[in-house]
Amino acid sequence: MNLIAKAIARLGGPDNGGKRALAEACDVTYQAVNRWLARGYLPHTELTGKTRYAQAIARATRGHVPAKLLQTATRQGWQRAFQQQKTGQRAGVEH
Repeated sequence: MNLIAKAIARLGGPDNGGKRALAEACDVTYQAVNRWLARGYLPHTELTGKTRYAQAIARATRGHVPAKLLQTATRQGWQRAFQQQKTGQRAGVEH
């Protein structure tokens, strides 16, 4: 289970409002949360410091999904995506 899925589960599960609760906590759309869930990591803006979704998720889950782990997973996910793009492989969900 990726960390986004873990956060959704902690907030009620995918069918019981967890996605909507995560969207509200991060002030994003339900569709944005679905993209994060499909990718398994947060948007690139999290790495540039433009957004602070990891901290919002950590607060919403009361620390059960730590911001540091989300930031690490996001960094690793984007590194994989960029590497796959360099080698011509499909990088997963469109951004």
